[in-house]
Amino acid sequence: MQNSQIAPIELPAISVRRFGRSKTVNDTYGQEEGDVLLIIITDAMVAVYGPGDFVDRLGTR
Repeated sequence: MQNSQIAPIELPAISVRRFGRSKTVNDTYGQEEGDVLLIIITDAMVAVYGPGDFVDRLGTR
């Protein structure tokens, strides 16, 4: 019997997050500051994941 090997495949990571307190930030500090915070969080997530991965944000109610 011949020993067969399965070639490894690369699957993308998928990360979906909900930031439940983003409305509090917007209400307290304003929409522009809330947007800056989301950009900082997004940049950090993209730095952790690779270029072929998928990062998404779920909206709040």
